[in-house]
Amino acid sequence: MDAVGASYVISASYLFAMVANLLFGYLIDRFDRWKVMKVLLGLIIISALCMTIDNLLVFRIAVAMIIGLGLVCSNQVYGMGGDVPRGRDTGTAQPPMAASRPKARNTAQTCSIRAASGTAQSVRPGISISSYFADPSL
Repeated sequence: MDAVGASYVISASYLFAMVANLLFGYLIDRFDRWKVMKVLLGLIIISALCMTIDNLLVFRIAVAMIIGLGLVCSNQVYGMGGDVPRGRDTGTAQPPMAASRPKARNTAQTCSIRAASGTAQSVRPGISISSYFADPSL
């Protein structure tokens, strides 16, 4: 397979991944997630076995399916991450003290600078906007 043929296989696999992501996303939302993932992994195994066939067209389709279904599988695993931890394994998104922190009373800690658009931007005192963007270590 030359470079042009490989680029066609890669392009086809990404196009297939876009359609398959929509299809498997719908199926995972409608049916049991774990059963749909088993079907997805079964299709990947069948595609891997089809790569052993001597026909070049079957090989190209199998490679495109493995790449596309692998991308689908990795995308759908993110949504399934919430199913695995149970009970005390889960935590809160924000600690309770962070929401009740008092605001700074001393307005000298930050200074408000008007930008060209007229909106106020808060920066540290003694640092101008131009020097802030010129040297990110400030």
